[in-house]
Amino acid sequence: MVHRDGGEHLEAGHHPADEAGDGTRGGKGGVRFVIFSRQRSASTTFVGLLNLHPNVTCRWESFSNSFTASKMRNFLGIANRSTQLDDIPQFMRRFWGACPTSACGFKLLNAQIRPNERVPQIFQLAAGRHADPPGPSEVPVRRLILERANINAEFQSWRRATSTGNWGTSPEAQARLVAAQRNGSRAMFHKRAGCRGCDLEAVAKSQAMANSIGPARFAFQHRAWFRLAYDVAETPLMHLYSENLTSSMVVCNKTMAAVYRFLQLPPLRENCNISSIPIEWPCDIETDPHCSMEKYNNASVHDR
Repeated sequence: MVHRDGGEHLEAGHHPADEAGDGTRGGKGGVRFVIFSRQRSASTTFVGLLNLHPNVTCRWESFSNSFTASKMRNFLGIANRSTQLDDIPQFMRRFWGACPTSACGFKLLNAQIRPNERVPQIFQLAAGRHADPPGPSEVPVRRLILERANINAEFQSWRRATSTGNWGTSPEAQARLVAAQRNGSRAMFHKRAGCRGCDLEAVAKSQAMANSIGPARFAFQHRAWFRLAYDVAETPLMHLYSENLTSSMVVCNKTMAAVYRFLQLPPLRENCNISSIPIEWPCDIETDPHCSMEKYNNASVHDR
């Protein structure tokens, strides 16, 4: 793992936040972060683990077409994804302003903001009555880079998921998707899991795209995305690997403890309780306006 703060390396270990006890440095939204990652890199597991911390609110792919992204846009009063992408600083102002906990962030996958020259805008805020002046935020947006070191394994996993429509983020989730397909409840499972593009027609369309990308092109795209993540801003950075979360419980616990310190929060008693991450939503994510928005129930949005 690599830690950088103003160009210096940070060692995992003692942090002033450990003494504070509650990690509320700067109050709600005192720590902002974005996770740069790619599909099939354990990013959903990582977000799930982060959300187990009471002082962290981490959204999923806030710039995608997913159900959860649409609910976040609706909550913030952003009409649609096109509106969001047309004024990224405005979206970020509202997003940070709605933060209900000490630390808030989201994950960003490659190609969700196009062209890449627009990605730096997530580190800026639009002017507003309750916002910082235009330009870089006074609160630095910390960067967490979650990369799968084994690019070939990432490619094989991506190709398999694209070809079958089974995007389960763990062996348990993948098995439940297979079982749901066999007993005819696949569509309902996907609704509750927040999955789009998993029906057979959509899978058939995506197979041609999967077949057009070979290992060499995939590896090139992988490296290009993480180069961008490194160069996109001069803010605190932590680089970890998917294998840090999946190799063993001991390594995962140490990794998550270091992540919480990076976010200026005290670690949990159990930092890597993967079994506590819900496999599916306990509500209908398509029709329930509060589904996936649990920590925002009592949040207020500035100037909505």
